[in-house]
Amino acid sequence: MVFSVVNCEGHDLTAFIASPKDIIVATEPNDEDHVTWLLDNEQYFEALDFTKNRKLANHSYAAIGREYIRFLIETDDLELAAQKCPAFLRFVKLIIFSIKKYFLVPRMTGKKRPLLFRPKIL
Repeated sequence: MVFSVVNCEGHDLTAFIASPKDIIVATEPNDEDHVTWLLDNEQYFEALDFTKNRKLANHSYAAIGREYIRFLIETDDLELAAQKCPAFLRFVKLIIFSIKKYFLVPRMTGKKRPLLFRPKIL
Protein backbone atom coordinates (compact mmCIF):
# COMPACT_ATOMS: atom_id res chain seq x y z
CA MET A 1 0.00 0.00 0.00
CA VAL A 2 1.43 3.37 -1.00
CA PHE A 3 0.67 6.55 0.92
CA SER A 4 1.69 10.04 0.01
CA VAL A 5 1.43 13.13 2.19
CA VAL A 6 1.00 16.47 0.48
CA ASN A 7 1.14 19.77 2.35
CA CYS A 8 -0.94 22.54 0.84
CA GLU A 9 0.62 26.03 0.72
CA GLY A 10 -0.99 28.42 3.17
CA HIS A 11 -2.43 25.52 5.20
CA ASP A 12 0.47 24.52 7.45
CA LEU A 13 -1.78 22.50 9.75
CA THR A 14 -3.51 20.50 7.01
CA ALA A 15 -2.12 17.37 5.36
CA PHE A 16 -3.76 15.39 2.59
CA ILE A 17 -3.03 11.66 2.77
CA ALA A 18 -3.74 9.86 -0.48
CA SER A 19 -3.97 6.10 -0.84
CA PRO A 20 -5.31 4.02 -3.72
CA LYS A 21 -8.74 3.83 -2.04
CA ASP A 22 -9.09 7.00 0.06
CA ILE A 23 -8.05 10.59 0.45
CA ILE A 24 -7.79 11.68 4.08
CA VAL A 25 -7.54 15.26 5.25
CA ALA A 26 -5.61 15.45 8.52
CA THR A 27 -5.53 18.57 10.65
CA GLU A 28 -3.76 19.32 13.88
CA PRO A 29 -6.15 19.28 16.86
CA ASN A 30 -7.14 22.64 18.31
CA ASP A 31 -8.06 23.62 21.89
CA GLU A 32 -11.70 22.52 21.44
CA ASP A 33 -10.57 19.07 20.30
CA HIS A 34 -8.24 18.79 23.30
CA VAL A 35 -11.00 19.66 25.80
CA THR A 36 -13.41 17.25 24.10
CA TRP A 37 -10.81 14.48 24.38
CA LEU A 38 -10.24 15.26 28.08
CA LEU A 39 -13.99 15.14 28.80
CA ASP A 40 -14.46 11.92 26.82
CA ASN A 41 -11.74 10.34 28.97
CA GLU A 42 -13.28 11.70 32.22
CA GLN A 43 -10.29 13.91 32.97
CA TYR A 44 -12.40 16.74 34.33
CA PHE A 45 -9.75 18.32 36.56
CA GLU A 46 -7.35 18.66 33.61
CA ALA A 47 -10.16 20.05 31.42
CA LEU A 48 -11.00 22.64 34.10
CA ASP A 49 -7.35 23.60 34.44
CA PHE A 50 -7.01 23.91 30.65
CA THR A 51 -10.13 26.07 30.19
CA LYS A 52 -9.69 28.29 33.25
CA ASN A 53 -8.23 31.28 31.36
CA ARG A 54 -9.48 30.47 27.85
CA LYS A 55 -12.63 31.45 25.96
CA LEU A 56 -13.75 28.47 23.89
CA ALA A 57 -16.76 28.32 21.58
CA ASN A 58 -18.14 24.91 22.62
CA HIS A 59 -16.89 24.51 26.20
CA SER A 60 -17.17 26.83 29.17
CA TYR A 61 -15.44 26.59 32.54
CA ALA A 62 -18.78 26.57 34.40
CA ALA A 63 -20.32 23.87 32.19
CA ILE A 64 -17.28 21.62 32.66
CA GLY A 65 -17.45 22.26 36.40
CA ARG A 66 -21.11 21.22 36.53
CA GLU A 67 -20.27 18.09 34.54
CA TYR A 68 -17.44 17.38 37.00
CA ILE A 69 -19.84 17.67 39.96
CA ARG A 70 -22.30 15.32 38.21
CA PHE A 71 -19.45 12.84 37.67
CA LEU A 72 -18.43 13.06 41.34
CA ILE A 73 -22.01 12.43 42.48
CA GLU A 74 -22.33 9.42 40.16
CA THR A 75 -19.10 7.96 41.53
CA ASP A 76 -20.32 8.60 45.12
CA ASP A 77 -17.50 11.04 45.90
CA LEU A 78 -19.97 13.27 47.75
CA GLU A 79 -17.51 15.08 49.97
CA LEU A 80 -15.47 16.38 47.02
CA ALA A 81 -18.66 17.21 45.09
CA ALA A 82 -19.88 19.28 48.04
CA GLN A 83 -16.55 21.12 48.20
CA LYS A 84 -16.71 21.97 44.48
CA CYS A 85 -20.36 23.16 44.48
CA PRO A 86 -19.73 26.78 45.53
CA ALA A 87 -17.17 27.24 42.76
CA PHE A 88 -19.31 25.90 39.91
CA LEU A 89 -22.91 26.21 41.05
CA ARG A 90 -23.09 29.93 41.64
CA PHE A 91 -26.77 30.26 41.00
CA VAL A 92 -29.22 29.07 43.63
CA LYS A 93 -31.52 27.47 41.03
CA LEU A 94 -28.67 25.28 39.80
CA ILE A 95 -27.83 24.23 43.36
CA ILE A 96 -31.48 23.36 44.07
CA PHE A 97 -31.72 21.45 40.78
CA SER A 98 -28.58 19.47 41.63
CA ILE A 99 -29.84 18.62 45.11
CA LYS A 100 -33.24 17.51 43.79
CA LYS A 101 -31.54 15.41 41.13
CA TYR A 102 -29.33 13.81 43.80
CA PHE A 103 -32.32 12.76 45.88
CA LEU A 104 -34.50 11.71 42.93
CA VAL A 105 -31.90 9.40 41.33
CA PRO A 106 -32.18 6.73 44.08
CA ARG A 107 -35.95 6.58 43.64
CA MET A 108 -35.61 5.97 39.91
CA THR A 109 -32.76 3.46 40.12
CA GLY A 110 -33.56 1.81 43.45
CA LYS A 111 -29.99 2.48 44.62
CA LYS A 112 -29.59 3.67 48.20
CA ARG A 113 -27.51 6.76 48.82
CA PRO A 114 -25.06 6.93 51.73
CA LEU A 115 -25.72 9.34 54.58
CA LEU A 116 -24.44 12.82 53.94
CA PHE A 117 -23.16 13.02 57.52
CA ARG A 118 -22.21 10.55 60.22
CA PRO A 119 -24.47 10.64 63.25
CA LYS A 120 -22.80 10.74 66.63
CA ILE A 121 -23.03 7.52 68.54
CA LEU A 122 -23.37 8.04 72.28
